[in-house]
Amino acid sequence: MTDSSMIELQTTAAGEIRRFSASNEFLQWLREERDRWIWLGEVRQRLAAAKVLINAQLNPWSNEVNKFDGATSLDEEHKMRLASGAAAGLSEAVRKGNLLTSEDPAGRFVLQLATSAPRVATFALAQLLKIDLPETEAPRESFEGRFRAMAFLQGIAAEAAQATSAALAALSTEYRTEIEALRVGRAAVGEEILTLLTTTAKEHEILRGRFHGERNAETEQARLSAAERVTEFENLKKGFAEFMKLKAPVDYWNRKAMWHRIVAGVFFVATLASGFFLVREVLKYARTLLSPAIDAAKTSATQATAAGAPNAINQPPIPTDPPLWELGLVLLLVTLAIWLLRVLVRVVLSNLHQGEDAASRATMTEAYLALLSEGKGLAESDRILVLSTLFRPISTGLTKDDGMPPSITELLGRIVGGKGS
Repeated sequence: MTDSSMIELQTTAAGEIRRFSASNEFLQWLREERDRWIWLGEVRQRLAAAKVLINAQLNPWSNEVNKFDGATSLDEEHKMRLASGAAAGLSEAVRKGNLLTSEDPAGRFVLQLATSAPRVATFALAQLLKIDLPETEAPRESFEGRFRAMAFLQGIAAEAAQATSAALAALSTEYRTEIEALRVGRAAVGEEILTLLTTTAKEHEILRGRFHGERNAETEQARLSAAERVTEFENLKKGFAEFMKLKAPVDYWNRKAMWHRIVAGVFFVATLASGFFLVREVLKYARTLLSPAIDAAKTSATQATAAGAPNAINQPPIPTDPPLWELGLVLLLVTLAIWLLRVLVRVVLSNLHQGEDAASRATMTEAYLALLSEGKGLAESDRILVLSTLFRPISTGLTKDDGMPPSITELLGRIVGGKGS
């Protein structure tokens, strides 16, 4: 059961807990732990790759110590809270295998190795923390450190690993001794062997560099390919989002364009039919009104030709001009017919105009969506301009002079006013 008055710190990956009853005790242990790993800073001066390990292994202890040094004015209760928070963070790092302590078997192994071979211990620590360090600075220490760490993880005793390393070193020494003896006894053969070894080493370095170069090139190519796929997916996602946003307006404009075209066709047919009907009726009515005058004119002409008749002089003349009210009525009917046809034509043109406007908006929206799907979308400022253009107010194409024709009073007023000016 957890005691809230104690500071608990997990010190091993296996789950061992170390408890502290006071903040000063916990701070003292932190300082000692920091001092145990301070050798990493000395290795950093000769091995640049150790910087990564300083951030991973040394800095967590140094940072927590610095926090406590800056909180000397706090009372014990606040220090205990600060210590509990620090212990929780360090325990989480130990639990995940990102941090070693001197009480962990792996930590003790690295610290013991660091007393005799700090650079070898650096690469062993990197192997245990699963940190990839470049081995170009110290290839021998890198190989030995990783070998010792893997031997530790496999359960091989340190003595056995050291014995194996010593055996390898002895073989290397023996080999160099024999080579030196052969070089002294047979200088020419020694020079040839040395040249062959040098050439082999260079070829090995060339092949190794080529391998690393190809591996890095493949890694970079894979990264670029993944970035391209992500970009393509983002463009598709953005295009789909914009399509869903503008799908309803596109459908609306397409329906609106079709509706206005249908209405324009209907009114066009109505205009033709109305024009034919109105012209026919006006001519028919005009003929009806003017037929008496025409008949009278014909009768008067007949009487004039028969001047020798005895009663031709005594007959009164037959009126041939139609009454003015009949002429005014015919003129009014013609005016109304022209006005009605004019309104119908205006309606046809207005619907054609609105249909073309709706079709152009739908086309612009589809073109904008096509650009987005290809990753060629406009900038945010240009996008606002496009949307403002798509959703601009619609003009009907009608003018304000489409009302009823002016009355006789208005016409007389305009005539009088024009003469006065």
